[in-house]
Amino acid sequence: MYRNSILFINVLAFLFGLSLMIKNQGVLFISRIGQGICAGLFSSTIPIIINEFSPQELFSIMGTMHQMSIAFGIFFSFLFAFIVDLIFVDPLTYWFIIFGFTLPIILIQSIILFKVFPFETPAYLISKGRD
Repeated sequence: MYRNSILFINVLAFLFGLSLMIKNQGVLFISRIGQGICAGLFSSTIPIIINEFSPQELFSIMGTMHQMSIAFGIFFSFLFAFIVDLIFVDPLTYWFIIFGFTLPIILIQSIILFKVFPFETPAYLISKGRD
């Protein structure tokens, strides 16, 4: 399967998880579990793509930057949750806003996936006999 297809299916799964976010706490947590699985798929697919695109001398730096961006994302999500907790008192509204914040992230990832990198990796094309 194409690497971009895996990422596209992952974006669709994220959007499906967002569609389940109604004001029901059980469904909200089930959709968040699905989004966590999608985040794990992104975290494991992106290093493969970095390995196929980057030159050998830059692979370790780009892999480190990927891991640093994950750590920064976790820090940012905790900081955002802290700020939202100070603003909103209702716990269900708090969780709804925190989990719904993934929509702008998904939109940014989709734009990058389809506009900036709409092609397959060189290693994949060579393995299929195409240039």
